[in-house]
Amino acid sequence: MIILDIDKEKKDLESYILKWFEKTKRHIEEIPKDLTSQVQLLSNIRKDLYEDLNQMQHAALIIKAAESLQKEFPSINKWHWHPKQTSHPDYADLTGYVDNEIFLNAEVTTSLNPVGTIDKRMMSTLTSLNGKSGIKFYYVVTEKMCNRAKSKKTNNGFNIEIRQIL
Repeated sequence: MIILDIDKEKKDLESYILKWFEKTKRHIEEIPKDLTSQVQLLSNIRKDLYEDLNQMQHAALIIKAAESLQKEFPSINKWHWHPKQTSHPDYADLTGYVDNEIFLNAEVTTSLNPVGTIDKRMMSTLTSLNGKSGIKFYYVVTEKMCNRAKSKKTNNGFNIEIRQIL
């Protein structure tokens, strides 16, 4: 488990995002004219930048959720987070403790539209989260994801609070 220091992680993420933008700029300094080279550039961009883009957005949303939850539940005195995982059965993206007891667990998703694999992953994540200790939260960024998560919650009797966060 990784202990979350919100202020430190925000600064680290800010620095990491700036480096990511610099890397992105280097990729598009010269845009090729021919189709084959353009497609190769797209492939390179995807390989070098795509996963980092997802991870940075995921980490930022976890931090935002932690800040909000810390204000709502000031008795939480320790946070554990797992910013680089996807729906692990043993660990939530974010776990808040009061002393050494789990107080809450939260999962976040930056996915925008609940179709196909995203919809299936949502169900898997909600099922896993529902089995965890404490108060449970599921954070989404779009109204479509929020509505779909609420529907799954209702249809499956999950004890999870669904929240949309921007």
